[in-house]
Amino acid sequence: MSKKTHRSFTLRVDTDFYLTLAASAQAEGIPLNQLANRLLRLGMDKHVSLEKAITSLLLDRMVDDPELKAAIAAQVQA
Repeated sequence: MSKKTHRSFTLRVDTDFYLTLAASAQAEGIPLNQLANRLLRLGMDKHVSLEKAITSLLLDRMVDDPELKAAIAAQVQA
């Protein structure tokens, strides 16, 4: 039987955010730590690199033609 290890770190958040998280955890009937883990994992799954975000923002502002925008985006990602 393998022993599962856990790592921890301190995350400081403002009071309002903490109270919102705590209320959400209580409403779901789960520990705050479990909710925070779930949200962090979901966030990592949806994480977009800063470079991709900037490229997308620039394309949206500089190119009006949807087909041209898609072609440029495909070239940037290649």
